[in-house]
Amino acid sequence: MNTKSTTSNSNLSKSFSWHPPFYKRANDLGVFLRNKYTNSQLSDDTEKLKIGDIYILNSGENFTTTELLNLARKKSPVALIADIKDKKVIEDWCIKNIRSD
Repeated sequence: MNTKSTTSNSNLSKSFSWHPPFYKRANDLGVFLRNKYTNSQLSDDTEKLKIGDIYILNSGENFTTTELLNLARKKSPVALIADIKDKKVIEDWCIKNIRSD
């Protein structure tokens, strides 16, 4: 099952701007991730995601946020990048699925 999401250019332009302050924030995030997770790759495809990678969650018409979280969990990513619109769903999923002991 290929979970790679596709984003049309029109959707991408609505969700992200390469103009300040967003460019600087995106660049800062990239530098932080590269320094913290030096051996990790970025992946938005749960089939290609490997243990220790950084998962870019991009839900859409094919998979819900919850479905992608369930698939990604099996690969133990070290970090997750997601749209702020998915924050509540991710928080609820974490409460139900991740032990904090």
